[in-house]
Amino acid sequence: MRSFKSLILFQFAVLISGMFLFLLFSGLFTFKLASEYEKRYIDQISSILAENVKLIAEIYPNKYLIEESMKRAVEEIPALKGMCLVIDNQKFCYPQNLFKKYSLKGKGVSYSDSEIVVYFPVYEEYASQFLEKKEEGFFLALFDRSYVNEFKNYWVLNSLMISISFVILGSLVIISIWLDIKGDFNRLKRFIDGLNKPDTVLTKPGKEEIEAFKLKEFRRVAELIVRLINRISELKDSIKQLAITDPLTGLFNRNYLNLVIKESYIPLWRRKEFPLTVALLDIDNFKSINDIYGHSKGDEVLRRLGQIVKETLRGSDIPIRYGGEEILVVFPSSNKEEAVKAIERIRSKLMEEDFGIGRPVTFSSGLADFPSDVKTPGEFEELIEIADERLYKAKKLGKNRDVLS
Repeated sequence: MRSFKSLILFQFAVLISGMFLFLLFSGLFTFKLASEYEKRYIDQISSILAENVKLIAEIYPNKYLIEESMKRAVEEIPALKGMCLVIDNQKFCYPQNLFKKYSLKGKGVSYSDSEIVVYFPVYEEYASQFLEKKEEGFFLALFDRSYVNEFKNYWVLNSLMISISFVILGSLVIISIWLDIKGDFNRLKRFIDGLNKPDTVLTKPGKEEIEAFKLKEFRRVAELIVRLINRISELKDSIKQLAITDPLTGLFNRNYLNLVIKESYIPLWRRKEFPLTVALLDIDNFKSINDIYGHSKGDEVLRRLGQIVKETLRGSDIPIRYGGEEILVVFPSSNKEEAVKAIERIRSKLMEEDFGIGRPVTFSSGLADFPSDVKTPGEFEELIEIADERLYKAKKLGKNRDVLS
């Protein structure tokens, strides 16, 4: 028979061994789970970044704009060190030497001592049910491994401490805490899965949802997700604004005309059949201003005209820089007689400006409307053509005037 002392030592040894094995398996399981969520985290952030950069490349393929948006993303997202997009045989990178350093193909994640590289092909946005999506380009994102590992190691360490508490407090406490962890994992999983939906509006966790987490570490991650979603939303809004705004005048550009007016506004006009007027404005003798005083003076005139147009028009009127020194104004629910009053107010304010060229700056305009000039609602291009012809007529008649017929 065993002595009482030997029995106590045996049970103590079993308890110590059980604690050791529990902590070992708990640590391995926790580390594996943390690694899995780490990979999912960087994959999903990379996917969102790729969608945003691809959106800019498709709407406004300007190398400076694309690389500037990449730079802003790197500055705003702490873990991100750089990214590259290769699309339509063009390479956009920040930093610019990134693609030479990591010329990877295929799809995967590469780890080094200090960096994590995520790379994958980019596919075309739309495909029919009969055709497979075609590979359109390639995206690469570079993350700071130490930043990503900081949270993972901190989380693993805290999880091990929790596991020790499980052993000390007993099986009931263990079950209770693990149930809390499972619930927090499920909540966090729902938040992270929500990030993997770039085609929908990202839903950020509310205050009550964050406070529902039982563990502080999970609340910190949820708060980080909220900050990330806010930054992504701000970046997307900034990208959309840059894509539809003329940087010199502050007016809408041709992208807005094609993406919003023609796709959304004209179908509404066709259904409702409300009056609509378009006006084309063109600065008189603008070439001579550029030739004599330089393009900076021409830019000054255009910039101030854009400000005057925005200050003078109603909130429902739509001013668009149509090209060069031409401005197209869409007047919803207005006829030519009503619209020309706004045009005259713009002309008066512009002529009061002193640009230092020894004369006032004027413009000519041509106007056309529905239903007097076109009989069918929706004939937007025809309205513009008629307004353009009348603008030409205003120039021929001596400039600085409006032609309505």
